[in-house]
Amino acid sequence: MIIANPLYDAVFKYLMEDVRIAKLIIATIIDEEIVDLTFRPQERTSFSHKFSIHLYRMDFAAKIKTKDGQYKNILIEIQKAKLSQDIMRFRKYLGEQYMKSDDIDGKQIALPIITIYFLGFKLKHITAQAIKINRHYIDAITGERLEQQDDFIEQLTHNSYVIQIPRLKPSHQTRLETLLAVFDQTGIQNDHYLLNLPESMPEEFAMISDRLAKAVMNQTLRDQLELEESVESLIEDKERAFLLQLESKDAEIQHKNKAIQDQEKTIESKDKTLKDKNKAIEEQEKTIESKDKTLKDKNKAIEDQEKTIESKDKTLKDKNKAIEDQEKTIEEKDKAIQANQTELDEKNQLIQRLQKQLQDKNIQ
Repeated sequence: MIIANPLYDAVFKYLMEDVRIAKLIIATIIDEEIVDLTFRPQERTSFSHKFSIHLYRMDFAAKIKTKDGQYKNILIEIQKAKLSQDIMRFRKYLGEQYMKSDDIDGKQIALPIITIYFLGFKLKHITAQAIKINRHYIDAITGERLEQQDDFIEQLTHNSYVIQIPRLKPSHQTRLETLLAVFDQTGIQNDHYLLNLPESMPEEFAMISDRLAKAVMNQTLRDQLELEESVESLIEDKERAFLLQLESKDAEIQHKNKAIQDQEKTIESKDKTLKDKNKAIEEQEKTIESKDKTLKDKNKAIEDQEKTIESKDKTLKDKNKAIEDQEKTIEEKDKAIQANQTELDEKNQLIQRLQKQLQDKNIQ
């Protein structure tokens, strides 16, 4: 079966304008029963000053019945993008939704938001076809999961679903995989806005494939698709040229970065050599300083020794002078003694003569 490619904005809008189909697609993705679904006329294709068709969005107000039997009013935002550069637009549109309120039973209420992203590119680190980002309430103290929910938190946080169209597989084991078969790009035709759906869809999803097949026969829609494809071709050419230019710049930057790294390594090596030399000089200076101190200490010791020798020489000189003085005194005393001895000898001789004269007189 040849069907229109829902990756194109015009086809996606044509498909989702059928409320029954929109309800079926959304209910299958979020795995909740949708009681009521209202399309909000806020679909938007992003534009630039040169060309359009990067990101497409649609908003629905829904009333769902949860698995525990409760009814909830929510806002469902569907965004579809073909290029990975559109993340800032995702954030911008999501911010806009958080700023809005809805009239529910006469009251202005900020509805909880569920976002569904159809991506025409692959995420780098996740290979799953469809990803559910599901919030849980966790007691941050005990780590226990909380079962109750609160409007305050529900209005400030949201669940998300991400469909990676390039990662869709031809084998279908679940209802969601079967539904997403209409987005599988492996059956793309020469006219990229056409797909070959190799298998018939189950009865519950047949109205989806039937509407996409019907879109092929809609000439007005085909004209829009041809225009969209030509614009996208222009975008791809410009993007390809930009990427080539970017790769060239990246290669140039990489080359310059390598040169800078080599220079930094050379500088680092020189810095290390200079640091080693400075360290060697510091050690030499410390050695010289130590030797200077030792030499200074030795010089001081020599000066002290010279002072001691000088002092001893003076003491010795004083002692020698004292000895000379003593020797002179002794010499003078010796002379005096000798003189006294001479005088004594003379006196003894005189006495002897007198005694002899006396003896001679006595004999007579």
